[in-house]
Amino acid sequence: MKEYEALFGYSLLSRPFDDRQQQAKVCFVGREGADQVVFELTAPLSAESHVKRLISKGAGAYHACFEVDDIGRVLRHMRSQGCLIVADSALAVAVR
Repeated sequence: MKEYEALFGYSLLSRPFDDRQQQAKVCFVGREGADQVVFELTAPLSAESHVKRLISKGAGAYHACFEVDDIGRVLRHMRSQGCLIVADSALAVAVR
């Protein structure tokens, strides 16, 4: 966390928590304010975690999340613009 604070001015926005569905330990970091950007830092909880597999392959940032009021409407709009949805939406354990 000290490196993120020094390099980017980010602070810890949530305590670390376990997301058993994703087999990951998660916390949120970022800057508060009107132009708020929040990053989710993840670490594997087990050898079976997809996070562990991604890290072993050299992955860094691998997805982006957006908070929306109506996920169905947004997905329909994205499809109408030519986007290919590659995974179903899933309930998130994360609450910030």
